[in-house]
Amino acid sequence: MKEPRDQIASCQADDIDRTGSRVVWRTRHPSLMSVPGRNGPFSTTRPALSATTIIGQASMPSLIWAASKKTGEVMWSHRFRHVTELVQAHDRVYAYVEERIVCLDASNGDMFWETPWWRSTGGGIDGGQRIVRRPTVAEERIVWPGAGGVVTCADAHSGALKWTVKRRGTATSPLVIKENKVIGIETPGLLFGLDISDGRPIWQCAVPGNPMYRGLAVGLGGVLVRLDDAILLLRAEDGAIETRWSWPGKLTGHIAVGTAMAFAIRSEPEDNIFNGRHGVIPNDSHILRLHRDGSVLWDLPSSVRRPRIAWDEQSGFLFEACDGVGVIDPTTGRRKHLIAIPDAAFYESPVIDGDHIYVVSFDGELVCLRSPVADDDRAS
Repeated sequence: MKEPRDQIASCQADDIDRTGSRVVWRTRHPSLMSVPGRNGPFSTTRPALSATTIIGQASMPSLIWAASKKTGEVMWSHRFRHVTELVQAHDRVYAYVEERIVCLDASNGDMFWETPWWRSTGGGIDGGQRIVRRPTVAEERIVWPGAGGVVTCADAHSGALKWTVKRRGTATSPLVIKENKVIGIETPGLLFGLDISDGRPIWQCAVPGNPMYRGLAVGLGGVLVRLDDAILLLRAEDGAIETRWSWPGKLTGHIAVGTAMAFAIRSEPEDNIFNGRHGVIPNDSHILRLHRDGSVLWDLPSSVRRPRIAWDEQSGFLFEACDGVGVIDPTTGRRKHLIAIPDAAFYESPVIDGDHIYVVSFDGELVCLRSPVADDDRAS
């Protein structure tokens, strides 16, 4: 859902820049310029960053494309159906497309390997090969969940299979890797930990609440589990719950984590009717900094329903996509800067690389911004 443009005015910041002077370049793939008979292209995932390129995704038309980090020049593109998420590692981009995975060279788009399509050429169906969530890459290994409870581990460079195991339930979220364990969520509300070397089960535990489709993240020395109205911190070693942050009656949104930092979005639920169906959407969203003891260190209101956040370990700041791009001091919880581009709206988490912020607009434009953090450092 696109946010109203006037909401940016309610976003409080010490410094609001509406001049556009921080734009280094803006670029759009030629096929996204005009889409006759459609409402326009949409970008629905965070861009991926390599050493030389920034890789974006768009729907209508559905494609993956890359631009030069320095100039914004379009370097390569691929058309795929149902492009959903991108993962970058080893100067490669691993794309979750058409319920399978393709591994591309991030610099030129050449394909290194791909998983087979789950519908065979003979018309049969192999449910175990149908991949249900994006992959996760750690060092030399890549893991992903498949239909029917299948979990697969392969070599990240060649795609050669290392092991495959079948669980009782179906994995409902992307997997994470922590302390040489592959950790995931499966129906009905169970978490599991597998040995990354051979897929051997290490532990399994039931989780209170509803973790399905909410996802996992590695941070604060453990694994964070999003529930409808809470977040859990689990030990990767055995799945034991160490900490719980809870807000009954509210909604848990996006989270961002680092080595010693964790942030989350908490929202009020709002009833909504869309196409004759009742649903609940977030409203009155706040950004929280979580402390390992279960407390909340600070609470910062956001101006949009679904803010997305990204923690940058190098600069030590939290970045927010809130129509514009916000820069938040993690110590005080103050929004130090807000960059607003009059004709662009940003709702996917930004990617930070040194002095530059890379972000994708709602309609598929990739934008490179000069970070105000660098100016703060020079001024001090």
